[in-house]
Amino acid sequence: TILKSSDEFTILAPCKNKTLYAINESGFEKFSIEFEHAISTSASILDYQNLITIFVGLNNGDIYGFYENGDINYFFNIQSKVIGEIIFSDVNIDGEPEIIAVNDIGQLHVLNLDGTSLVNFPINYKNYKYEH
Repeated sequence: TILKSSDEFTILAPCKNKTLYAINESGFEKFSIEFEHAISTSASILDYQNLITIFVGLNNGDIYGFYENGDINYFFNIQSKVIGEIIFSDVNIDGEPEIIAVNDIGQLHVLNLDGTSLVNFPINYKNYKYEH
């Protein structure tokens, strides 16, 4: 994933060593974050109210959000390995984006930015089994 901020481009590279690296245009490490569990998604970027937050999902169900400088500001867990991409949309039409993520046991989660689930979520898919 490439993050374009006002003054530079940053490559966001989740790696198999449980670490996400942020590399600047010159090829130098801007920051890195090591997690306890393997990263299972690419980085997703939320630009809301002139604030960039980067999200990644882990294979134990954790979802982390962090600022452009690497400071973690969000943490949620959706019970099982996060698969696919973490995306954002104003599902309940309240003017604020929600975080949308799917896990490998067939649950679709829609979370407010404060980490609470929207009413009627997660949605469970019967007979769903993700194999990778």
